[in-house]
Amino acid sequence: FWTPDVYDGAPTVFTAYMSTIVKTAGFAAIYRIVSVSFGSQYNFWCLMILIMLILSLLISNITAVSQKNFKRMLAFSSISHAGYLLLSILGLNENADSSMLFYSLAYSLATISAFGVLMIVSNEKLKDGRPDESLDVLNGLGKRSPFLAIILSISMMSLSGIPLTAGFWGKFFVFADAARSPYPWVLGIAILMSAVGIYYYFRPIIAAYTKSGEQQIITVKPYFRLVLTITTILTILLGILPNLVRGLI
Repeated sequence: FWTPDVYDGAPTVFTAYMSTIVKTAGFAAIYRIVSVSFGSQYNFWCLMILIMLILSLLISNITAVSQKNFKRMLAFSSISHAGYLLLSILGLNENADSSMLFYSLAYSLATISAFGVLMIVSNEKLKDGRPDESLDVLNGLGKRSPFLAIILSISMMSLSGIPLTAGFWGKFFVFADAARSPYPWVLGIAILMSAVGIYYYFRPIIAAYTKSGEQQIITVKPYFRLVLTITTILTILLGILPNLVRGLI
């Protein structure tokens, strides 16, 4: 519950770092602890993981629907993706490590793209002396900067798990792990919450292409253009050829 406040209050560049690099490192540590140190005690800790997983998915996705601030929406999104990652830990098997690696990479690429677009667009409009990070700041982005609108759209589709993006395979792999757990019924909750996620992930896309906003053209600096292009290309590439990463494990 503190995550949205921290995301909202911190500079966007630090928020992007904390939500990707730190989250990935944290889950790598959790996986090592439960698989190596406590693998033989699975029946003892799996129920705790299951409870955290369900609460993470339900609270985050349902609450994200009502958010009007893009950063706060991404904060609840981050919590939901933590829940999806827990699916692999719950279904602990020989593929869990590669599933978590792929999911973390897919999530990180899409999140960096989303925060990158927000960083550029929000700096164009100040509200109370700070960048405007509401969803309204994305209105009309398709006309102001087609490049940023495309980057935003692909990142949102990947986070929601749309096919031909890395996010689709990320969810597919962790869902497959969960199906092999003692609680395969949890997949029903995960799939339902994924459907809820599609609703709020498509709100920025709708805002960018169907709503009217500022008319001023946005200029994207070469450095930002390069980084966003790389993350977006990798998102699509891993959506078409997921074994590029899975095959390395």
